[in-house]
Amino acid sequence: MAEFVVNIDRALFALVNQTLAWPAFDGVFVVITHKFFYLGAGVLAAIYLPARYRRPGLYCVLAAAAAAALSDASAVRLLKPLFARARPPFALETVRLLLPHQAPSPSFPSAHAANAVAFAFVVFTEYKRVGAALFAVALVVSYSRVYVGVHYPLDVAGGAVWGIFVGICAVSGRFYLGAYARRWWYLARRRKKSRAP
Repeated sequence: MAEFVVNIDRALFALVNQTLAWPAFDGVFVVITHKFFYLGAGVLAAIYLPARYRRPGLYCVLAAAAAAALSDASAVRLLKPLFARARPPFALETVRLLLPHQAPSPSFPSAHAANAVAFAFVVFTEYKRVGAALFAVALVVSYSRVYVGVHYPLDVAGGAVWGIFVGICAVSGRFYLGAYARRWWYLARRRKKSRAP
């Protein structure tokens, strides 16, 4: 079963990386696949949401940034060493590698996909339109990782799933922390009133 999945994954990789490749778009995907592309989208969201929605927007951005940071740390330091899957350029004979200085770090899961999806998921829970736009950015970034030859489709799919999981944890944590803070504030006010003469 595992071998069957790997073969399907490699076939899909060849489809995106070679069969569907269009040299005219190579430069575009090289730009998109850089981490500063999705970081730039995150910065725009971090500027827009607080400006438009004030404090709730700021809290949402902080939760999304925390989710992306946690996703990145856990994917890079926990999951990648655990699975230790070699990247396509180090495992396959034929790869259109558009990033020649690719580090031999483990391939699964894609941290780019995980981080972008985690950020988008948290924003989407509060602001659907902005979150949907960020999901579109995450999708394009994930596709670019396969197109430029540094990840398999299963890598980006696994990264997306991990990003959603971390996003759920971030949203849940924010909810419970918020409920605790409101409860603490309510009790503090009651004590203050009870002590008043």
